[in-house]
Amino acid sequence: MAVDRIDPWRRRSSPNRVLLAMAISNIASSLVRGLTIIPGGVKNTVNVDAGGRTLSANFTNAVCLILYIAVGYQLINLIPHGVLASVLLFTGWKMFEPAVWRHLARIGKEQLCIFTFTVIATLATDLLIGIIASVIAKFVLSAWMCRRSIANASTKDGRKSSFMDLFTNPVVHKAWIDGEYHIFVEKPVVWFNKRMLQRELDNLPSNARSVVVHMDSQVTMWESMVGFFLNPVEHTELVNGKYHTHVNRSLVCFSSMKLAEELESVPEGSDSVVVHLDDGVQLTDHTSCDQLQNYVKDSPNAGRSVQLRGMERLTPQSHHASSTRTVAASKPQSV
Repeated sequence: MAVDRIDPWRRRSSPNRVLLAMAISNIASSLVRGLTIIPGGVKNTVNVDAGGRTLSANFTNAVCLILYIAVGYQLINLIPHGVLASVLLFTGWKMFEPAVWRHLARIGKEQLCIFTFTVIATLATDLLIGIIASVIAKFVLSAWMCRRSIANASTKDGRKSSFMDLFTNPVVHKAWIDGEYHIFVEKPVVWFNKRMLQRELDNLPSNARSVVVHMDSQVTMWESMVGFFLNPVEHTELVNGKYHTHVNRSLVCFSSMKLAEELESVPEGSDSVVVHLDDGVQLTDHTSCDQLQNYVKDSPNAGRSVQLRGMERLTPQSHHASSTRTVAASKPQSV
């Protein structure tokens, strides 16, 4: 995804193909007691800056490495380490020049904080630890922003959810209305309390011929944190040539691959796509916003129109078009 962003034509790479290539190359390397191989952002950045436009750039890079190792390995040792260091410093400078910091600051403060933390953690330790630390920091920041967004949503609705709601009966009250038996579920339904809901459904009045279950439960922070790694799309449907995709979980970088798979699996007979961000979406980070907006921009190339509905419900954290969006707190009304 990082390389797709610097591609001049904004093409989409195939993650499964990359994983397959990594698996084969790492197995082959391990069989000859070699090191593991990771696709590097530095190499791809250099390829793009040098004019590379297709996968032949990576192939040429690999062939040159094999030739250098097989034929010119003695010449490699003659290259001064200062020259190699200067090449790495220049490439690193291109990736962390002031323009990059200014661009991240325009996107949002949270992006600048994560970027700064990643740079410091990587320089203080090594690349692998820096990546792991930045992923953990991103998860913690997303959880905090989601918690704040859920708190703002509960303030607007006049309701507050707590951690203990996950262990209590989700059915708040029951009533007879116009001959129908209504069950009002206003607490989250999770693994811990689903048996209580099932017991309510098993013990319906004997004279209840029509039952209406109102699922008006609030999303909790714990559900959202688990949902970071699940498919955010709740269901899809094709109606009169329009393919409706209903998203009902917070959109963050951890679930962006699942979202991409759903957006790329649009049926052939659909004339347009409508992406609904339902009430369960409490947070959309920069990665997801940028992904959705690029999907809308690329839709003419696919021969169909794309609409985003529900984005206006979320408040952007900066003036950037693809900034992080959350549910804003309601302003107190003057009496």
